[in-house]
Amino acid sequence: MAFSATQAAAEYVRQGALGVGDIYTGKRKYSLSDMIVFQERTWAPFDTILRMEMKVVPVSDPEPKVLTMQEAPVRFDVSTASSSSGLGPDDDTVGIADAQALFLQAGDVLTCPDIFCDTAGTNYETDKSTALAAGYFPESIIVQSVQLSGLSSGVARVRLARANGNAPTSGVTQISTSMKLIHSGNSLVDGGNAPNPVSHEPTDVQNYCQFFSKTWGYTDSEAPLETYGKLNPAQRAEMKRKEFYRQHEFALLFGRKNVLTQSGGGKLWLTGGITEFMATASTALDGVSRYRDFGGAFDIGKLREETEIIYRYGSKVKHWFVGGKFFTVLNNALEKSIVINDQYSQRYGWEVRELDLGHGLAMLHRHPVLTEMETASTNYSMDAIVVDLEYVKLMTYIDTTVRRLDPGRAHKTEGEIFCQDGLWRTFPSAHAWIFGITA
Repeated sequence: MAFSATQAAAEYVRQGALGVGDIYTGKRKYSLSDMIVFQERTWAPFDTILRMEMKVVPVSDPEPKVLTMQEAPVRFDVSTASSSSGLGPDDDTVGIADAQALFLQAGDVLTCPDIFCDTAGTNYETDKSTALAAGYFPESIIVQSVQLSGLSSGVARVRLARANGNAPTSGVTQISTSMKLIHSGNSLVDGGNAPNPVSHEPTDVQNYCQFFSKTWGYTDSEAPLETYGKLNPAQRAEMKRKEFYRQHEFALLFGRKNVLTQSGGGKLWLTGGITEFMATASTALDGVSRYRDFGGAFDIGKLREETEIIYRYGSKVKHWFVGGKFFTVLNNALEKSIVINDQYSQRYGWEVRELDLGHGLAMLHRHPVLTEMETASTNYSMDAIVVDLEYVKLMTYIDTTVRRLDPGRAHKTEGEIFCQDGLWRTFPSAHAWIFGITA
């Protein structure tokens, strides 16, 4: 080997006595430690909360369903504007979709919030400010008959008595398709019969249980090998366990529900996350999307406007899983209003902060997964995922299990942590996702 002028290399030559830094690196006996430090984030608060809140639901099929019952309608949409042609002076006919009109029958009382009139039904007004100043109030209307598909296929002919039960002496204001009719109960004729029962069947929501698995192992040749910093089987199992729950948390938050049937007949199930399940404008009960685009810099007034929508349905206590930047913005704006909830904090093992937003309480959990999702072009750390825990549970088809795998005749030892579970998701309008807050 040629002599070298590179310090600490083989065959290094220098004038004078060698120093510590001059000694060939391969000959050095560096002090080494067997202490291994795991560098990791805090993970799986959503999964932890589901388990600690006793929300686990055992299921006996990997394709479970949830039955849901929608409330009977209170607000009826007008499909065809009212017409009094060929009717008495106090009668009107409106068109209402058959599916909604099935909930109506003679004697029911409807209120039109867009039409105001006096007690006798003589004078009408459609401007709310003008009407209230004149002492006019929303008109009460009585259903006289319902004829399914009476106007057209799928549109019922609903005959109405107008003007608060009085025969108006002048023309009444037309009920247009932009107006709503509010069901205000019914009024039975003296000695009349009880109304006919109106029943409706529940629907179902399809869910899937996904198979999650992580394995670890070592060979028989590796077992007696003496090395510094060698991971023992327990440490390898711990590392895979944390990796397992980290990936499980991504699925529960951002998973997409799907089932893939392979050519051999086997099935791959994907559980849907809570963010995929939230209501859009077309599926929400109130017609307002639960994907709330903040659309600008943070403003507390705007936040309260958004939470009025978020808290319309479900519980008045919702859990907010927020990114680090969102958490900072809230603290900067509302530090004096945010308090630590000792009950939840002690139960879960991390700080849970509570914020009263007027429309409901927000339990704030800083979630690292939103920081992990952040990219140079897509901001997630400024987001908040709002979950109503009353309508979310963890379904377990196979609960989390650790087992030793049988490698057959191979000279190795392997272990596995696995489960088959999924998110039990109901009531899309009770959850929300706030995004679009700019710095």
